[in-house]
Formats: sequence, C-alpha cells, structure tokens
Amino acid sequence: MSTIKQFIAREIIDSSGYPTLKGALILQNNLQVQLEIPSTINKQNSNELVSLRDGEDRYLGYGMSKAVNIINNAISEKLKGVSVFQQKEIDIWLNKADTTEKKEKLGASTLMLISYLCALAGAKIKNQPLYLYLNELYNSYYEKIKINTIPTPIVTLINGGKYSNNMLDFKEFYLLFSSKVDLERAIEISVETYHRLKDTLLYRNVSTSMAEQGGFSPNLSSNLDAFDLMLETFIKGNLKLGLDVFTGIDAGAEDYYTGSGYKFAGDPQEKTTTDYYKFINQLIKDYHLLYLEDAFAKEDTENKIKFYEEISNFGYIAQDYFNNYSLKSIENELKQKTVNTLVLKLTRYPTLTDFFAIVDLCKKNNITYVVSQEISETNQTFSVDLAVATQAQFVKFGAPVKGERVVKYNRILEISQELKKANL
Repeated sequence: MSTIKQFIAREIIDSSGYPTLKGALILQNNLQVQLEIPSTINKQNSNELVSLRDGEDRYLGYGMSKAVNIINNAISEKLKGVSVFQQKEIDIWLNKADTTEKKEKLGASTLMLISYLCALAGAKIKNQPLYLYLNELYNSYYEKIKINTIPTPIVTLINGGKYSNNMLDFKEFYLLFSSKVDLERAIEISVETYHRLKDTLLYRNVSTSMAEQGGFSPNLSSNLDAFDLMLETFIKGNLKLGLDVFTGIDAGAEDYYTGSGYKFAGDPQEKTTTDYYKFINQLIKDYHLLYLEDAFAKEDTENKIKFYEEISNFGYIAQDYFNNYSLKSIENELKQKTVNTLVLKLTRYPTLTDFFAIVDLCKKNNITYVVSQEISETNQTFSVDLAVATQAQFVKFGAPVKGERVVKYNRILEISQELKKANL
C-alpha cells in the first residue's frame, strides 16, 4: 500500500555541529524509508528561507524540538491515509500550511523532510532507483527530460572570504573539467589534485587547515597567491590548464563591495568598479576561469550587464545570491540578462514541486543550473539523485574529503556506473 501511516522525526547534528532533522515515513503496510536533511542557520536580515528553531537555551537556541513536534503530531496526523504518489498535492498542502515569506511558521527543513520522504517512499514502492523515480515525477509536471548525461562536479580546493579566517577575498576556488573528461576520471583528478595541493602547501610552509566544505584555508595574502598555488599543483599532475582542467571561483563580491567600489582585505586602496572589472577579466585570461559565481555585487548592474554581453558565450556566469528566492523574483532578475547559470540549493526550494518549478524556469530561459550542497550538510544523497533526475549540468559537493561530502561523490559514481550498465 502507498498510503501514509506515520511520520517520525528527531533531532540529529549536522556537519557544522548544529541540530537538523532526520525523519522516517512509515506506510500502512509498515514499509519504511528514512532521510536526514540539511537545514539553515537563521541569520538576522538574511534573505534565505529559515528552519524552525526553538530559540531557547538548549543548543544555544538552535534546537529543533518544535519542528519535531509539529511533524510527529500535526503533520503526521493530517497526512495519515494519503498516498505518497500524490506528491504535488502534498507539496501544495505543505506550502499552504505555511504561507509566510521565509517559512517561519513550519520551517523550510520541515517541509523538505516531508516532501522528500514521500518521494523516497514512492521510489521504494516502485522498486526504482530514486533518480529514475524523480525523473518520471518531473516529467509528469513539465516537458520531459531524458537522462543521458551525468552532472559534472565543480570541486572546491581552497576556501577564503567568510568561509575562512585568511586574507583571501573570494569564498571558493574551484577545479573544473574539460567536457572530454568523464565523471570517473574527473573524480580521480579531484582526489589526486587535492592531495597534491596539500603537498604543495606543506612545501611552501603554508597552513593546510580546512574550511567547513573541506577546502584548504591557507594563510595567503592575496587571491592571486591561491590561483598560483593551484596552477603549480596542476603542473605537478601533468594537467593542462585550459585543455584538461579549468579554474572557477565563488567570488562572493557582495562581501567586499563598498557601494562605490571593491575593497580587498590585502589592498590598501579600494578598486573602482572599472578597475575591478578589468581585474576579473584579467583573471579569466591568466587562469582560464570557466565558472564565475557572484563575481559582481548585485547592485553593480552596469558591470554585470557588460560582463554578460562579453563573457556569456565563453563561460558560466553564475548567481547564488538573490534578495528574494521566489520564482517570480528570480524570473524578473533573469530578464536583466546578467547570468547564464543559477546555483540551486535545496533549502531554498523546500518541496519537490518548488524545486521542479525552478528547474523548469531555468530550462525555459536556457539557463544552466548547478545543484549545490549546503555549508552545513548531512550524509543525505537525495540531492545527488535529484541533480541526475533533472539533468543539472553541474553539482557542487565541496572538496573530496569529509564524510558528508564524500558520500555524495560516492553516490554520483554509483549512479554513473548504473547508467553505463543500463546504456542510458
């Protein structure tokens, strides 16, 4: 039977040491599925959807016992007897139960857990791999997507900005791959490069401390130093920059934009918007940057439009930061023609129906999309299956270390092997 008997949720700890949710869905025939999910830390003035936190002494106010009680009592009772195959109806009901802008009433993680558990159960009932079930589900909503490729990983090597305590302004420095490099080889290169980079840092007597996503957080004085270390590492691995591999960044320009220009931590003088534009373009030439995420502040519209006109045919201009993550708001921003790639995080589109809608928006606007991990993660691999099911071009899991990251790399390898065996 496909009908819901009970939801059971409990608190667990995520990779950042804060509480998040793990849940089980039990069907009337006692078939059971379980899932743990990432959550968000509620920050003042943040534009993100929020998780429902207790706000009391336990866990420094980040406890989630309120969310657990809502799931185990109210939601479990309301959805009892409903078929998990009524995915869209369940998701619509969840969103109607919390119409607040940031999901303050129930919490985005609460909605996510319920929605994704229903999909997991549906796949189990049909005895299908999750990615195939999710693909069929998406195809019942929108124009069909055929699974014929595997997403390419964007691999974190070095962290800076607010993700570290060093002098680097860019938040993440990435390794990307030529289209001729298949997934298995890409992951081999990722692991080899990561360890070679550690050796390079040790040789240069530079710190090998790690950030939360697993990237190194070295005590370097400038962004160029980070690029040069990566290039030195590529040479050691006989990797040809611009042919075998490319670089990428999450610049996080909002964090060092002053309103009139851009101020790097290690530079005594602020860069004008014109000088900063020239600086970014020089990086593209010198370091074969293929992927640039949040390279300009949102308010720097003139540079963003100019950059898109000049670069969009040669690389991926990605945006992660929005003032509002509603479908309508993002649709309006896409009309400005400033990005050709969107970063999709599950906590921003908490039900499957929400996530499918943003994928459809990307496809209608010919926008590439990246399914990305959270800063605080769990050992969930749902996001991997979802990326394959919706045929994302890229995935971002962080560095190829730390359990909550590695489990996702292992899952995408497993799916790749399954697809090859099935000749899909």
